[in-house]
Amino acid sequence: EADEVGYQFVARAGFDPQGCITVMEALNRIPGSQTAGISHPSIPDRISTIQSMATTYPTQTMKAEGDANIAANPNALTYGLSSDGTSLRIDSRSGSTDIDDLLPQ
Repeated sequence: EADEVGYQFVARAGFDPQGCITVMEALNRIPGSQTAGISHPSIPDRISTIQSMATTYPTQTMKAEGDANIAANPNALTYGLSSDGTSLRIDSRSGSTDIDDLLPQ
């Protein structure tokens, strides 16, 4: 389920969902990761499932949906550089702590 939701988020954000497969392929090269666990299917099974998602969730359709959501809510997510000029600050209306409040002055 997490792979499916992650795939949808990646595609809606306009990123190439092939990256989900690339991550799984990298994970598959880690010794011991090839066997299924109690809570996760095997990596090859996850790769196969992610590959099938391209049919269920076409990239262009998902990207168009994400673009429409952003257009309908232009202030839903804003970002900028923090006061130190090196960290990305993501503004949230959900009550998260501002990164500038955490940095030494």
